Amino acid sequence: MAVSLANVGYKVLGVDTNLNILAAINEAKPHFHEVGLEPLLRYELAEGRFRAANELREAADVYIIAVGTPVTDKGEPILDSLRHAAEMVGRVLKRNEIVMIRSTVPVGSTREFILPILERESGLSGGRDFQIVFAPERTIEGRALQELRTLPQIIGGIDDYSEEMAVRVFNRLAPNTVRVNGLEAAEMVKLVNNSFRDVSFAFANELALICDAWGLDAFKVVEAANSGYPRNPVPLPSPGVGGICMAKDPFIYVSAGRAKGYEPILPIYGRQINTCMVDHVAGKVSDFFSRHHLSPAGRKVLVMGFAFKGEPETSDIRKSVTLDLLPLLKQMGAEVWGYDPAANVEEIAALGVNTVDRYSLETGFQNADAVLVMNNHSSYNRIDLFQLLSRLNRPGLFFDGWHMFSKHEVERIQGIEYIGISGAL
Repeated sequence: MAVSLANVGYKVLGVDTNLNILAAINEAKPHFHEVGLEPLLRYELAEGRFRAANELREAADVYIIAVGTPVTDKGEPILDSLRHAAEMVGRVLKRNEIVMIRSTVPVGSTREFILPILERESGLSGGRDFQIVFAPERTIEGRALQELRTLPQIIGGIDDYSEEMAVRVFNRLAPNTVRVNGLEAAEMVKLVNNSFRDVSFAFANELALICDAWGLDAFKVVEAANSGYPRNPVPLPSPGVGGICMAKDPFIYVSAGRAKGYEPILPIYGRQINTCMVDHVAGKVSDFFSRHHLSPAGRKVLVMGFAFKGEPETSDIRKSVTLDLLPLLKQMGAEVWGYDPAANVEEIAALGVNTVDRYSLETGFQNADAVLVMNNHSSYNRIDLFQLLSRLNRPGLFFDGWHMFSKHEVERIQGIEYIGISGAL
């Protein structure tokens, strides 16, 4: 967002409290992978339209708050960073300036939590002395720069004038804006997008569990159900639904119902289904060794895919399904190796696994007893799978969590067993 706004002509100051991140950014080295980000950051730094600092000491015309809002183990939102950011902005806020909130928050938070902080710190009144809107961040990791320029910006304000000011700011960046009726409506829009996706993925994953019990291939079932049927395309199943947003946004959505005395059902069960898929994967691995009368202890298991998704590409491993799988594999006593085409090798090593360099995948396959494909990175379509699988011990397991490979082709290699999310052996 910062470099995109700089790229359309705004002078932008980025503020963060992490000094290591700031140092890297000011050297044009983003702390995460995003297609096109590094050259754009380097350009805007050189042009002087963007800089980063650890404090907000000067007034601006527009303040954009986009800090993280994690949840507790019980799914309760943690707003400490949001409070700190609001206090920081409130201390420098002047008349006729506008504050935009992009963080994911419980419905009502902008009006009931953030606004009072801004007013207390500034001594000003929202809607009279300064403007405030909620304009949610809705871009997908791996395609963020593109979507900032193509997705409509949702805007809900404390009043019409606040919304009009926000529209003027975003008009340089986005193709269009969608004004909704107030702060709370905009907050709800943000929660709807990810919560609906999570529930729809849960349907596909529960279908996979049912199909597996019947010995059916869920991918083929879904493809048949969707073929020529335009009304309700069903997503394909997966080894689980990861990512920081999917892990928390449904719980924040649930908090909106609870705040008004209603207990939502679907998002909770959807999260439970998506979370349990990792146990299903671990069960497949354990069953393979059991059927072949082998102990998993000391067996080499290569996990391909540590980023929470492979398409579009991201380096983000936060709340990745693979992170939930690792302790289950280690409980079996397996010797775990890790590979990812985009994630940081040091981050993977810090998880206590043996790392495989992205340019020497052969090392991971060599003498492995099982290979587990846990995300859908497009580069997997270009590997010489036949040559790699030939390096496995026999019997060997190839678990294809995203149905990216042909069972027939894999099992042409004698002694290699192909297993997916569902289907007969």
